[in-house]
Amino acid sequence: MKTSPIAAAALAALAPRQESCDITILSPDYDAPAVRAGWQAQLIMNGLVKPRTIEVDSEGALLILDAGAGVRHVTFNDHGSTCLEVDQNNLIVDNDKLNHGMALSRDGRTLYASDVENVYAWAYNPSTGTIDGDAKVVVTNMTSNQHVTRTLLVSEHSPGYLVISRGSNENLAAMSQNIDSGMSQIRAFNINNTDSYPIQFLDGVVLGWGLRNSVGVAEDPVTGNIYSVENSVDDVERDGQLIKEDNPGEELNLHSTIENATDSSPRNYGYPMCFAVWDADDIPNHDGLQVGDQFASDINSTLTDDICNTEYHSPRLAFPAHYAPLDARFSKDGEELFVSFHGSFNREDPHGYKLSTVEFSNGEPVEPRNSTTSLTDIVYMRSTDECPDNCFRPVGLAWDSKDRLFVTSDSTGEIFILERQSGTPTSEEEGTLVQPSQSGTTDGGNAASGVVVQTMGVVAAALFAAMLLSF
Repeated sequence: MKTSPIAAAALAALAPRQESCDITILSPDYDAPAVRAGWQAQLIMNGLVKPRTIEVDSEGALLILDAGAGVRHVTFNDHGSTCLEVDQNNLIVDNDKLNHGMALSRDGRTLYASDVENVYAWAYNPSTGTIDGDAKVVVTNMTSNQHVTRTLLVSEHSPGYLVISRGSNENLAAMSQNIDSGMSQIRAFNINNTDSYPIQFLDGVVLGWGLRNSVGVAEDPVTGNIYSVENSVDDVERDGQLIKEDNPGEELNLHSTIENATDSSPRNYGYPMCFAVWDADDIPNHDGLQVGDQFASDINSTLTDDICNTEYHSPRLAFPAHYAPLDARFSKDGEELFVSFHGSFNREDPHGYKLSTVEFSNGEPVEPRNSTTSLTDIVYMRSTDECPDNCFRPVGLAWDSKDRLFVTSDSTGEIFILERQSGTPTSEEEGTLVQPSQSGTTDGGNAASGVVVQTMGVVAAALFAAMLLSF
């Protein structure tokens, strides 16, 4: 049977599209994640220790908080789209105690980073990608035994303020019931007056407390409200029954603007007494509870589900238990919140391990508080059978000036870049993960090109159409 020119054209039109990237293309050494239709992703850096938070400076360089090493300044040869290759990789802060938090000042000339006890500041020169002088301690007195990350956010809406998120001291910490413990809180600090350094953590403005471990913090560009994503408790029980597999849910919590927080009583979000419902049917005596409500782990005369839902602040959205959200970044127009889910480590059926979005409108999530469908997955593991030990585990997120999104995977020591593609994708498609072609290699040469992964249904349909056109 001879294939007609029309059939050949049909096959060409329906075949996976290839985007040229004439550099050495990196490939994950595990089952590569899938990419949502309308997006292209590429692995652009590996071999890092444990990349956590990232920032893009005013010159387009990537600053990486590489836990266990320090802060790296990385520049790329940019060939357009996702085709980037590392040019220079310099360790500009050599400090293996830095573990997660990092931020840049609004003018891009001060670098902040944290360890378990302190937030430090360095004078930073983006033109040279170097640190000038010694570090200053900005905020201090934050030590704890568990949940040792100190997420940092420089406010755009409230210039001069630095937001710090501090987790609890253990899985279920009774001391977090005391606001003066400083545990399980998000606070904001006026850092304009350098003569006041170091500032005591307890002197910050409380944006929220009763927050077990809100590692991801973001500022809505539309309203200036602060949002956080919460890692909830493990091994929770109710009436003596272990309900840990699907409860409690992770949380997206709405806080106020920093200005409003200074004029109001701090909101308590319930930890360590109250938790978010994800699977109500798995909770004994759940009478009327639904997704996003708060439930009490131990019901008694002073603590009930009703008290949890009336005296404590409920999450704006709940996510599946043990998804482990570690960063949150808004799109520049505020219409999407991107959330990195590090994935479960102690769940019988592993899940998470994805980058997802929440749709926003006018400063609020579009989905209602009891939604179970608020997440749209952008990069995700097709199978989690090898997780968490051998899979994509996203953490840090950062936008560049070209609206490309950098993403770290800490356990694999990798940096990915994502770009939204033009056109309107169909639901049958997958997006592009640029991989070495069969003729390319991962260790040299410059002939490798990207490929598009598509579902078998689309490919089969194309072949069938071509066969029909051949007669």
